[in-house]
Amino acid sequence: MRKKIFLFVGAFGLFVSTGANSQQISREVLQRFNPSVVTRVYSVASKLSMSDADQLTLAKTYGRRDSLVASALKRNAGLSEMKEILNDTLICHYDSLIEIVDFGEKNNSHLQKTFETLDAIKPLTDDQKTGITRLFLPKCDIGGCVYADILREVLPRVLTDTAYYAALFKSEIERKSREATSEYPAKSGLSERAINVAGNLIYSYQKALLLANYALPYNDTERRQMVYNIGLYYRPLIDSILVRHVLMTPKSQFTVALNIKSLLKLTDDQVSRLVEKNAELQKLRREYSLKNNGGEYNSTDYHRKNLREILTEDQVNKVLQLCYQSQAQLECDKTWGELKKKQLVTDADSVKISRELYFYYIEKKVIPELYYDKPDLKAEKLYKNNFFKPEILKRLEALWNEEKAKAALRKGKNDSFVW
Repeated sequence: MRKKIFLFVGAFGLFVSTGANSQQISREVLQRFNPSVVTRVYSVASKLSMSDADQLTLAKTYGRRDSLVASALKRNAGLSEMKEILNDTLICHYDSLIEIVDFGEKNNSHLQKTFETLDAIKPLTDDQKTGITRLFLPKCDIGGCVYADILREVLPRVLTDTAYYAALFKSEIERKSREATSEYPAKSGLSERAINVAGNLIYSYQKALLLANYALPYNDTERRQMVYNIGLYYRPLIDSILVRHVLMTPKSQFTVALNIKSLLKLTDDQVSRLVEKNAELQKLRREYSLKNNGGEYNSTDYHRKNLREILTEDQVNKVLQLCYQSQAQLECDKTWGELKKKQLVTDADSVKISRELYFYYIEKKVIPELYYDKPDLKAEKLYKNNFFKPEILKRLEALWNEEKAKAALRKGKNDSFVW
């Protein structure tokens, strides 16, 4: 049983499908024409649905063209005459249809291989496959197309899971991640040593940022939020390593705000004022250092006064979260070590618990600074944050208190002993 290709055009463009077909070559064609003609008719009929009458018409056309070509060759006909004979309208029509069918089969084959790759990562639903197919096939141009470019355009309209893009565009993303990693020190005001001590984390950070762009190129809001969350996870880890190796230079809250100006949706006026205040702060730092034998200028009051005059409370909150993320991450690392020592957690819990601890500690760091001039509101916010303290931390503190109580009891007994 042979496979037949059916070609049709719908609302979404050109589609090609295959179906079983037991139709054989026309008996009249077999009886009346030589094997060369029969073979060519069969090659067309095996891919296009043709009636016996259509097959006979095409066979006659092939036969007539063969005779004309033979006669022209005997007469040493010119190139223009041969070209006119070979460019028979009916045969050219069928040739173009076969070309379209072959191209359609090629498109379908690539799409099926893509589905197999995606299914191996995470099985696609029928609706997802239909959505991708309807977007993909109409963009395939028989005049020339690059499948990778089409997939880059189409897939994000259906799939937003970064795991798919990490597999499909692996080599491209790895190359771009390496390039971004090598550029990271210069863009962040660091020396090349930063790559030596934190290169793996920087690479993972850059790769995650790239995947966010691949998965969400059409959704600015979701992409910005994903990029922000990626920064919340990776930047504290990177900064804590760089701080330990004395590779971080003192930053200001103004430069932090400028680095995330898109996320904060800063106005041009806010940007200008931040640049101005940052330059003024750097001048104060230099002057203080010169006058005080290299001492470090305490910029707390300067930040408090000037940052709040430029940014909204919500914007200041986001800036402070980034400024304190390294300290919060160090608290997380310290607490995780204690939890492991007390056998309260396993490695499998690390992602979930580290995230819970991080958000608890970051709020604990930010609230006192955000509401430094509003003691009642600061107390209220700290109380709420303590109320939502992770359960695992409460269990750890309970163990600590229990150990302290036992230690105090032992000390009391020892102090009361009389020889």
